[in-house]
Amino acid sequence: MSETEASKCTSELLRGVPVGAVLVTHNRPVELRESARVVAAQSHPLSTIVVVDNGVDHQATRDVLDSVEWGETGVSLVHKPENIGPAGGFAVGCRQLDAVDPVDWVLLLDDDDPLPGPSVLGDLLELALAMRRADETFGGIAMKGARFRARSLRTLGVELDDQAVAPVDHLHGCNAPLYWRAALRDVGEFDEKLFWGLEELDTGLRLTRRGWRLYMAVGLMKQFPLPERYYRLRRRPRLTVSEPVPADYYRIRNLAYIGWRHAAPINVVSALFVRAIGKPLVNLVIHPRRASRTLAMNLRALYDGTTGRMGRRL
Repeated sequence: MSETEASKCTSELLRGVPVGAVLVTHNRPVELRESARVVAAQSHPLSTIVVVDNGVDHQATRDVLDSVEWGETGVSLVHKPENIGPAGGFAVGCRQLDAVDPVDWVLLLDDDDPLPGPSVLGDLLELALAMRRADETFGGIAMKGARFRARSLRTLGVELDDQAVAPVDHLHGCNAPLYWRAALRDVGEFDEKLFWGLEELDTGLRLTRRGWRLYMAVGLMKQFPLPERYYRLRRRPRLTVSEPVPADYYRIRNLAYIGWRHAAPINVVSALFVRAIGKPLVNLVIHPRRASRTLAMNLRALYDGTTGRMGRRL
């Protein structure tokens, strides 16, 4: 069989496989337009896309979606009266997708992370179908994922060698994660209490600990000219502290919340002490104001994550 004939056979195989998508947006109409345009132009069209609008200007979101040529893709828009974050948006979007089009595969998208090429969905789906046929525990694949080291509560990047796929503990939310819908249902979707940050890590750990397998499409990732930051493997943590921002609070809080559920208590205590307390303490001499503000915010984050004070706090 020639390469062209093989490609046609693959296209025919994929044509009968409906894929739904959930896209979460928050006050970024320009970025949303680009992401929507690219996903609508995929060589393997979506069956349905659910857009969850966490922003305040719902009409702007509607205008963007109306300006895109969706073809036969059904578009469902969910307006939220308040920002429920990516975690809440994906959870609500998946439930809405089940109501309008209960597909077997779901692609998760952010408004500011457009797919890097028109064949990404088809390529991911082709890999997913092959792996699903070989292994019923296959739960999802993305262009990037990472391993989780429970002893230090750190994620480890995957070396970009010659392998086509690599097993990971979670899929990166900004790199086109494609999940087997039944796997997400099995673990109860995304945890809305996380609000913002590490929601994909929590979901991945719940999936893998339940027996589902997740993979990073290494070969596919290397085909696209992604920004250099996507390829970096951080081998050493930064020792200095930056000006604290809300994202840092949610990262520490959610890491504490996830750590208590997925790691040994001694490892959670030691890792969070070093990262959230020890690091700003060391920096008090060099950057006293910045370090003191960081320490105060981190202590609040640790308290909230440990006691379960979740949701949108800042």
